[in-house]
Amino acid sequence: MLIPLSPSGNPELPFITACSGRAVDLSDEQGAHLLQIIPARWRAFNILLTEFVDELAAVEANAQPDGIALIEAFRRVVYDATEIFDCYANLLPNRVRAASKEERQSLSEFRTSAKRMRDFTANLCNRCKHAGAQLQFLWAVSTTSERRGARVLVQVFAGGDALVRDDKVHKGQLAGLGLVRIGHELAHNLLRIDHAAAKLINALGNQPVELMPSVSAEIPIGPALRRLSQLTATRHSDECSKHDGLSFRENEIDLTRVMAEDLGPNVRMTASLTIHQPTTSYGMM
Repeated sequence: MLIPLSPSGNPELPFITACSGRAVDLSDEQGAHLLQIIPARWRAFNILLTEFVDELAAVEANAQPDGIALIEAFRRVVYDATEIFDCYANLLPNRVRAASKEERQSLSEFRTSAKRMRDFTANLCNRCKHAGAQLQFLWAVSTTSERRGARVLVQVFAGGDALVRDDKVHKGQLAGLGLVRIGHELAHNLLRIDHAAAKLINALGNQPVELMPSVSAEIPIGPALRRLSQLTATRHSDECSKHDGLSFRENEIDLTRVMAEDLGPNVRMTASLTIHQPTTSYGMM
């Protein structure tokens, strides 16, 4: 799946391109138009993504990293990404007036795929906001190779005095989640949901409404995405060798599967924990 790049190297969102000049009603009497909301959200997200990539690249390059700033940057980027996902997965379907059987089928398919692409990030956001989940920094170093990587452990309070791994996020996987890998998957799914939204718009017939305005589809997020794509993900033995990522070409971004480097069987893990009273018991794995 390909996302076009502008001459300056920024992605041109397919959804904005698909909407420009189309006679499709996406308005809402109580709110702003999606052609106002979505580009604004992406531009705001670029600031937080750039901060996250800055911190992630610095930590990945450091043999003894301090991950406190990285974890906070990650938390902010997850919260803001969830807002973008919600624009596509929640706002857009509620504004589409599907008339024919084919249009209703396209809308149903979009709802299903949008939910799947949104689920991980939205679940993590909700666990932090509403279940008191704590993000803890982990640093993994292979004892048999030069490989190392920043990871995050999501923990929740239990039993009145314990902090344990949140399996509603980790789903049984040990040793945390690789932050480079999560970054790749997040960028992939944000661009992919936009591509799916464009497909939905293109499946709709023209309606007896005014044409939507032609809006620039370029979003100034190319440098952050490019730097993120150049970071190498690492994995433990209970993680797949490939994950959803992105690869830059001359004039486009390829939303594709990318490889993660295996840390190997012997990995030394260090953690940076935040203590919360009256917690006295901590589960790391």
